[in-house]
Amino acid sequence: MRNAANRAVIQVGGMSKPLALPETIKDSDLQIAKKDCELLAEAIEQNPKLWQALNEAIAASDFEAATRLVIGAGLSEQDIKAKGGGFIWIIVIVILLYATKVY
Repeated sequence: MRNAANRAVIQVGGMSKPLALPETIKDSDLQIAKKDCELLAEAIEQNPKLWQALNEAIAASDFEAATRLVIGAGLSEQDIKAKGGGFIWIIVIVILLYATKVY
């Protein structure tokens, strides 16, 4: 049974999304997280203005515009999975790192 320590809530621009953290992380999960990092690094290098526009849209709580930007850049979860990634894993890794910094 999961306890509250295995859950995170991501809140951005008035949007709140719960995320259940995994009880274990397999080697295959880490390979997906690595691919996520590679895909993000490539996207940042190729289109830095996208990230500025995405930040502005989210800061304005304009999630429809943010979604259009992500889809237009080929960075939807479906797109990332088709390339061997899966953003949930990069989020898990960032939360784990953040939790060690907070406590």
